Amino acid sequence: MSELSETIKKIELKQISIEMFIDNEEDTVKSVSDLFDLLSDGHSIPKDYHLIYLMITKKVNPFIHYSKNLINPMQLYEKVQFQMKVLIRVYEMICVAKGIIQNKPEYQDELLEDLLEFSKCIYSPVKSLFIHHFMLGLIAVCEKKTDRSLYRFIITNTLEATKAVLRHDNSHRNKVEDIIEMCYPLKEVYEALISCQLISTESLLTEIIPLLLGEIVGASHDFSKPIVLSALMDSLPPTLLLEGLNSFVSSIQQLENDSAFSRLGELIKILTRTSVSAPDFILLVKVIARYCEFIETDVFISLLQSLYQVARISQSPLEFTLKVFSLVSPIPTPLSNTSTTNLWNLLRQPIDSIELKYFIKNESFRTAVKKLPEDRAVPVAKKILENYSTKFIIESDEEMNNMLDVCRQLFNSTSEDAEKGLRMIHITSLKDPQIFKSIFNNLTEQAIGIKWQNDKNRLNWCIPPLVFALLKAGRVQESLRDFSSDLIIKYCNILKGIDAGKTVRIGSQAAVTLAEWKSMKYKDLLIICWEAYGDISNSIEQEKSLLAMIGIVNIINVGITEAIDLRTNVELKAIGLLKTVQKCELSCKCASLAGCTSKIRNDKHVFELLKNTAKMGSDVIQSIENIHLFVLILNYFMIHFTTNKEIPVELISKLILLIKNVIIQETDPQTYAFFMNTLLEIKIRKELSPRYQQIQC
Repeated sequence: MSELSETIKKIELKQISIEMFIDNEEDTVKSVSDLFDLLSDGHSIPKDYHLIYLMITKKVNPFIHYSKNLINPMQLYEKVQFQMKVLIRVYEMICVAKGIIQNKPEYQDELLEDLLEFSKCIYSPVKSLFIHHFMLGLIAVCEKKTDRSLYRFIITNTLEATKAVLRHDNSHRNKVEDIIEMCYPLKEVYEALISCQLISTESLLTEIIPLLLGEIVGASHDFSKPIVLSALMDSLPPTLLLEGLNSFVSSIQQLENDSAFSRLGELIKILTRTSVSAPDFILLVKVIARYCEFIETDVFISLLQSLYQVARISQSPLEFTLKVFSLVSPIPTPLSNTSTTNLWNLLRQPIDSIELKYFIKNESFRTAVKKLPEDRAVPVAKKILENYSTKFIIESDEEMNNMLDVCRQLFNSTSEDAEKGLRMIHITSLKDPQIFKSIFNNLTEQAIGIKWQNDKNRLNWCIPPLVFALLKAGRVQESLRDFSSDLIIKYCNILKGIDAGKTVRIGSQAAVTLAEWKSMKYKDLLIICWEAYGDISNSIEQEKSLLAMIGIVNIINVGITEAIDLRTNVELKAIGLLKTVQKCELSCKCASLAGCTSKIRNDKHVFELLKNTAKMGSDVIQSIENIHLFVLILNYFMIHFTTNKEIPVELISKLILLIKNVIIQETDPQTYAFFMNTLLEIKIRKELSPRYQQIQC
């Protein structure tokens, strides 16, 4: 059995009660002495000593109550002073004094002074600390009206407890752990001091705290000073700590660099629970700046995270947070993995905030972002751009340059990343065309400038977003249409030699828009698209591109005759290529569009196109599932039947018969209803038009 276990067993076996004192005072006092004697020898480890102390002080409570009820308690007080061991003597004097003061307060001043003198005879740091902790019980029983003696007792007791911890033997192998353990009861001593009604805030700030700080920084054992200082700071309310900030900062600066910086970190974490004024925050910034070159970077950045939290709840959150980032500038690079993570954690909150625009304006913040290594800089740049694009508009060249300062890595990375960087064009204000042009040219140079002119992959990724940005600009700002049209032609021409299919798809959309703008440059785009289509060899890609070209037929609606040849070519290609239900449907729509355009109407052409579409449809109508295609084709035929004399009645009748032979109501109710409505329309028109009467339905 260990020494500690044996001691605990002895304490548990001791039975002490008030009745025992009444029956036999001398033997019971001896039992109390035996208990306190267990605190006299051995157990040099503070953690063990603390446990034994708590068990014993709880056991001796009957002794205190007995002293309180004595007619002449001073006689017992004098009696216990004859104990041979000083430690036992002082503990028993405190017990009896508690009883005397409660019953005879007139002895209070004398007893308090007496006990302080006797306590100074305890030289062991651990034993002295717990004696002064035990004396806290005297404060609770003293009359609150008594001023100077109790006031002096509280201060002296606190000071002596502090000294005890500070002079703990630094040769002990677990010295730091011991000091930390001793600080638990010491913090209770500090808390009793702060909560005492006799001690005013002014006294704490002007007299007591400076006295304690002076004792701490003046101690001879360097390893104990910072730990005791932490205990004191942790015991104080944040508001009180803030009021005495200058004193604490001054004391911290007198410690060794590593210890000072750690204490500064603890101080700042405590201050996250209160609002800091401008002078106090500036003081913290100045002190932290002093330690930058002496402290490991990851620890330094971690402290800045705490300082950032202080700034956010301060009187001027934005102003103070920007000051936090001013401390990042002198940090050396490259950063370690830990430092990189800490810096990202520091940057994450402002990047996610609604104040991101103001942070981007700040050079210190931008410098902090640029401290990140390349593998982290790109994801962070994406995050910044993503958040910026959902909240803000870029309104000036300066703002764009600031954004480029933190997002430039996107353009120095992969083609995909560069394409994401071009999102900045889409959040650029279009109020001032000159600013837009300047920003557009700037970003274009970053994305596909001289450095990238031979990089086909880069051009293939970056040209599409440039074209779409120009289309958007021209739609919103009419004065930008010529600028946009010229560049769209230029970029599509470049893209033609890289990706013909993409050129057709993007050029088709752009051509329609340019035609809507009444820009004749749509012709150049038609030529580029058709030339690009001719360069496509893959059949699947041909189909995709052909469908895109069908969209250009919309240009016919504006009455531009030059588009007829393109339309004809597209439709001829469609006959040879479009072999699926979806493609047939689109071909039908193309025919409908051609037939409804009054300015260039050609009934024969529409009929030929519809007939070819029906032929195409017969190639794919292999089952009941495709019957809806023929219902759709019939509907398109009927759209033109009234005005287009080229469409024969026999063809309409054959279509109706074909559908009737296949269609089943239960299989496809929607298609069936559509078909029946078409037949109903024909029957109604039979009464009005002899031509309709010839249709067999």
